[in-house]
Amino acid sequence: MRCKLLCGCESEVTGDIMVKQWLVDCTKRMYDEEEEDRFPIPGSDDAHIQNVLWREVTACLSAALFHIPNGLSLSYSAVLISQLEKVDSDLPITKSESAWIASLIGLVVPIASLLTGYLMDWIGRLRTIQLSALPFSVGFYLMGTASTFEHIIVGRVLTAVAMAMGTNPSIVYTAEIARPNLRGSVSSAGPLMSSFGLLVGYTLGNWVDVFNVHLAPAIKYVMQFYEENILMKQQKHSETSIRRVMKAYFSPAGYKPLLILMVLFTFQQMSGIYITISYAVTFFQDVSVEINGGLSSIYLGLSRFIGGIFAVYLLKTVNRRPLLMISSLIMGIFMFISGYFSLQISQGASTATWVPIACILGYMFTSTIGLFSVPWVMTAEIFPLRFRGILQGTAISWAYIALFFAVRSYRPLLDILGGVYGVQWLFSLTCLLSIVFVWIFLPETHNHNLDQIEEYFVHNVMYLGKKRAQYTSIAP
Repeated sequence: MRCKLLCGCESEVTGDIMVKQWLVDCTKRMYDEEEEDRFPIPGSDDAHIQNVLWREVTACLSAALFHIPNGLSLSYSAVLISQLEKVDSDLPITKSESAWIASLIGLVVPIASLLTGYLMDWIGRLRTIQLSALPFSVGFYLMGTASTFEHIIVGRVLTAVAMAMGTNPSIVYTAEIARPNLRGSVSSAGPLMSSFGLLVGYTLGNWVDVFNVHLAPAIKYVMQFYEENILMKQQKHSETSIRRVMKAYFSPAGYKPLLILMVLFTFQQMSGIYITISYAVTFFQDVSVEINGGLSSIYLGLSRFIGGIFAVYLLKTVNRRPLLMISSLIMGIFMFISGYFSLQISQGASTATWVPIACILGYMFTSTIGLFSVPWVMTAEIFPLRFRGILQGTAISWAYIALFFAVRSYRPLLDILGGVYGVQWLFSLTCLLSIVFVWIFLPETHNHNLDQIEEYFVHNVMYLGKKRAQYTSIAP
């Protein structure tokens, strides 16, 4: 027995060393010669590199795990609404009530994000994230056992609070401890985990009635995994004062990037990304009654998850501006084509129902590598460190306010614009307008350190015609 135990321990240790060595090899391959000069790999021997990189990457990935319940919360409305709106539903709801279920997150998260900004400056990033497990678990439990519409709403409120408490600090934490040239890749792990949670939610919703509350214990496991694996020492900021808040909002390095991100998040929400996610099943059914909405929503989650995998690499290698503009252009094209065929199908002029499905899946894949992921990543790298907690909380609050109005307006927009094809064309137009905004105003942050980004905003408003003397770029 002892020999078996010893062999088991030896095998476990050997496996751990192999994983660490694989991490070192992958990290080395991600460096080019110029990056290695600017951001030296920590240490001269593999053993030291293993220790440093293992601790850094493990901490970032552990923090990213808290985005999984975020994806579950977003997918919940899509799978629930389609079931509750059925004629034989045990808990029938009205169209207005379904809109509240889908959009309530956007109303609660802004308030919770502002409070989270103060909380993570007060008790630290890690403690704030760990506390989020409690409202997540209680919220999912209430929704899984709900017998009335009010119970569902209370559960949605609690999960919305937890979304702010879990994801916002994890984004900031990852940006603070990640090496500058790896920041984009490890930061994109959060949206990737959110996409995975979305895929799990859509998949379960296609076979499980109303949803399964036993997801809550999995969240507790995530918290335990996080506590066991976070090895990095975190900087803890002093308690936020009124004077510090005023400096954050009135400093050029504070309000300029904040306004840019607020506009960018508005374009993100009005481009239809979260409307498609929140109403996935009914959205596909609106396109054509012949489409299996539940199965199509699973494909939607899968396309976003695959896009998230690509985003991990692209955010490491491609600058933010071209990534956003190319993503928005392709999204706009896909949505325009989808709207055209949706109109033809509704008029009986076409039976090609596969075209809108393919376009929407392509639209979601493309959004994940650009307009969906990049704004969230930039919340952690565009603000000065001394103001980051406050300004990031404000930016994310605005993002969810825009989400609330976008998701809440979907049903009225169907009537105003004549059907789902008109809504899709509106999404297409928004994507194209976002390209103009990014081209004129958004500065490049990829491979720029925080001092350079802050210096840029002190001297510039528009990226076009910027004062290059005050903004020396690292990137070629």
